[in-house]
Amino acid sequence: MARARKLTLEDYAAQPWRNGRGRTLEIARAGGVDFEWRVSAAGVAEDGPFSAFDGCERVLVVTAGNGLVLEFAGGRRERLRPLEPFAFAGAPPPSARLVRGPVEDLGVIARSASWRPSMQALRLGRRALRCELSAGELALVHALGAGLRARVSGEEEPFECAPRDTLVLEQARAGDEVELTGQSDASICVWIALKPA
Repeated sequence: MARARKLTLEDYAAQPWRNGRGRTLEIARAGGVDFEWRVSAAGVAEDGPFSAFDGCERVLVVTAGNGLVLEFAGGRRERLRPLEPFAFAGAPPPSARLVRGPVEDLGVIARSASWRPSMQALRLGRRALRCELSAGELALVHALGAGLRARVSGEEEPFECAPRDTLVLEQARAGDEVELTGQSDASICVWIALKPA
């Protein structure tokens, strides 16, 4: 069965951005300075460039605010609307432009040679959703709204998650499942999956 552990705000660590323009709240990571993968949350209060992460793939979702516009080399622009994850290469980095005010975001960065990251925002409300894991997959469930309950196959008791809590699922075997149940209309979470490359 998958090994499950719950993290709270007390477990997270604030880290400066590589470009020195802000700070990120590091939720979980694997590896040292040159990490294999990292999941973090940040507030963006002004327009400016992202940090570069060579050899990495990123997925980002706006969790609060009106969104971002990412501007890439060559003139390409992408609008990031709230709760719509967007994947892009870690380098060369884009610049971000705020859409009507500051935002908060949640992101995963992973070494392309080792991991394939993906992300889904799940508006549960008062319903249940089953998520199946594949062999070797690592998954994280980050609660945004109140009233999230997660029942992991093999665990006797469900995990009750408050806003900003994160459930980490490691060492998954094929067929392991997580049942996510919303206890209120505000139950929203983000499912992050990291599959071996």
